[in-house]
Amino acid sequence: MTDERMTEAELEDKIWAVTEGPITKTNVWRAVGGDKQTCLKKINEMVATSQLKEEETGKNRAVTVTRINSQNKAEFEYMLNFQVNLLKKCREEWSKLKGNKFDYYGEIIHTIPPIVVADRKVSKKLIADYKKNPKKYKIDEVIPIWKIRKSRKKTINAHLDGMAMYHNALLLFISRVNLQRSLGLLTHSEAHRRTLKTQRAIDNHFKKLLNLNPKETDALRQYIWMGKVFRIEPFMII
Repeated sequence: MTDERMTEAELEDKIWAVTEGPITKTNVWRAVGGDKQTCLKKINEMVATSQLKEEETGKNRAVTVTRINSQNKAEFEYMLNFQVNLLKKCREEWSKLKGNKFDYYGEIIHTIPPIVVADRKVSKKLIADYKKNPKKYKIDEVIPIWKIRKSRKKTINAHLDGMAMYHNALLLFISRVNLQRSLGLLTHSEAHRRTLKTQRAIDNHFKKLLNLNPKETDALRQYIWMGKVFRIEPFMII
């Protein structure tokens, strides 16, 4: 058996190495070794981010996984449609969450001249002066601050984290396409077509998500903009 202490990247590399052809998830684990549940979880993540695809094969229609050749046009279209459909399902589930998801927390005021500066002591004095003499300062911008409703934080985060995994996969597509073009594995025209199509899928997702409930648009946009870290998984160029 392989050392169970292998890193996540090592586990992913080993899974990739044994999935050139259809193979059941259990047999992937047997070939890779390590903790079974950890291995199966990683396989499912790789399916969810379109690094592997699931198929039913053989007389018994056993579920197998195979790595995706992203250079192939048909495979690329399959991956893109898979992610688009997953994001659609996420939006449908999000729309079922009724009631307020975010609470108004306060606001940040930007002034001219600024009252928040690098020197904390100076900034403290400026803030005190602003409170006493607000007319001395011109308000340049007021940014409302929203926070996830505390009683729903676990549920809201679970939905948004799941969604993030799928649109992060689309960001990975663009990175991979750029590398494939740079290496001469794709023509410039085909790479451009794929990049535009993927970017359009990202744009459409966020447009539809933000339009689901106009009352929460600003709060949701701010959460995605300020509260989420976008992570692109390690990937193979193939």
